[in-house]
Amino acid sequence: MKKYLNKFKIYWSKVPDWLQDSLSFITSISAFIGLIYGAAKVIYKALLQITGNTLPIDFPWIICILLLIVIVFMRSKIKQYKKSLWTRLENDAGSYYSVLHDFRNFYFDILTNHKNKKLSPAFLTSITQNFLVNMLDKLCNIYAAYTGSTINTCIKLIGKENEEINFDEIDMDNATVYTYARSSNISKMREDASNDKPVLVKENTDFAYIIKPPSFYKKQYFYEQDLHLFNEALKKHKEEYKNTNTDYWTFYRAAIVVPIRIAHTHLYFTQKTDPKDYHIVGFLCIDTMSTEAFIPEYEEQFIQIAKSFSALIYVVMNKYGFYLKKSKNGYKRPRKKAMKKEEISTNDTENKSDL
Repeated sequence: MKKYLNKFKIYWSKVPDWLQDSLSFITSISAFIGLIYGAAKVIYKALLQITGNTLPIDFPWIICILLLIVIVFMRSKIKQYKKSLWTRLENDAGSYYSVLHDFRNFYFDILTNHKNKKLSPAFLTSITQNFLVNMLDKLCNIYAAYTGSTINTCIKLIGKENEEINFDEIDMDNATVYTYARSSNISKMREDASNDKPVLVKENTDFAYIIKPPSFYKKQYFYEQDLHLFNEALKKHKEEYKNTNTDYWTFYRAAIVVPIRIAHTHLYFTQKTDPKDYHIVGFLCIDTMSTEAFIPEYEEQFIQIAKSFSALIYVVMNKYGFYLKKSKNGYKRPRKKAMKKEEISTNDTENKSDL
């Protein structure tokens, strides 16, 4: 018996997976329907004895057919859900792998070119922005897979273009931000509307509430499903949603913004020990026209995704600033090591003896 069972297992393993699944499903359904039919038959007979009425159709079979329809429908929905889940997983895994893979190559490309004295400011800026644009595109794909909406992203840096990274405390009255990189799917009309000019932090609620949040906004990030409703809610606190782009509603209606930052305790040269004191170089901005994309139920998860990317962006911008300064200073030939007096006299003697 065991011999035949082993043979059956061997033959069964050669059957295609889809056929195995189908046969298993049919077997399970048959057993389930048989059980339900038997139970329905007993109940139906009991009702007949009590009421004395009969139906022109077989009641137990009606129950079985209805249950079969429900089961088939649920099975199709489960398959759709699994397929959707697999698509998102595949997208997430591919996007994260691609970003980290490209970051590794980006980092060592900079290092190699620096060592070979070929790292010009133009080349450094080009490869940095290319890496960031590709990364932002991957981030758009991740959010789009979960929300079903078109997503746009960009990186805003504190300061003005071509300025060095500042480690001083942010001056809320005068601090500005400018766009350093955008996802490639942002429309030309939106680019023209923003004009890439530096704008004051205090005139943009998204950024101001992160750096210096009011007492009623207890977050270290900005997450709003509907900016219009958010503006209405702010009126209760005698505030309003500020945005230097007065036509922002034309381009996005929901937004996520997280700071690009690191705690000063991790920066040896700042000499600060407060773990809640952060160095912020800019902001990662994610937005969409849909007011159903950034729902409250997903807030924590969506923020974690954004923070994981902003953490990487901090490293990129830190390395960019460091090597940009070095490349601007140019590559000078190393000076020859000065020879000691004793070595000079010895060499002179040796040279003279050779003559």
